Amino acid sequence: MVTRSGPGGIRARPLRTTRSVSPILDTAFSATTRATRPIPSNRPRGYRVDGKSGKATIVTDTFDKPNGLAFSPSEKKLDIIDTDLTHGGRSNMRVFDVDIGTGKVTNDKVFAENFAPEFTDGVRTDIDGNVWCSMGWADPKEDGVRCYAPSGDLIGKIHLPETCANLAFGGPKRNRLFVCGSTSVYAVYVETQGALLP
Repeated sequence: MVTRSGPGGIRARPLRTTRSVSPILDTAFSATTRATRPIPSNRPRGYRVDGKSGKATIVTDTFDKPNGLAFSPSEKKLDIIDTDLTHGGRSNMRVFDVDIGTGKVTNDKVFAENFAPEFTDGVRTDIDGNVWCSMGWADPKEDGVRCYAPSGDLIGKIHLPETCANLAFGGPKRNRLFVCGSTSVYAVYVETQGALLP
């Protein structure tokens, strides 16, 4: 799973996001990866890495700056965040259908948008298919977490006194949401469980 890129290449780390689909990864700007082999272009794209061969293949090239990603509980949907607002691009979250057998993604649709002037980075799903995302970097009144129904409707917010960069479900019952702020880590119990197994 590629998490960030920079002038010297892409930093990769393993991420257990799904049980059935070989990891899908997102990149931003680099043309090489230190993890395996050269990436064919420096254009922002989403890639799938075959778990057996290590071969990276492009699954989408419709992003300005792909960032966080999360699978639905069924692993049939994939949410990917586009965070290029700071460079004049989009700030939204898109959803794709995933073919578990082939790893292909289709039906690119905007899932949630109108984040400006904010943008989101981290994203997780719960067992009900709701999508939780971090929010921050602009309007302090919007800093925190947003929760969207599987339909894309905003159903809740958790406000924080600082920018929120990432989040994860944890605890013995996976019903505690851990939220990374600019200077603090917050934890709140929620009435659901994280979809991903620790």
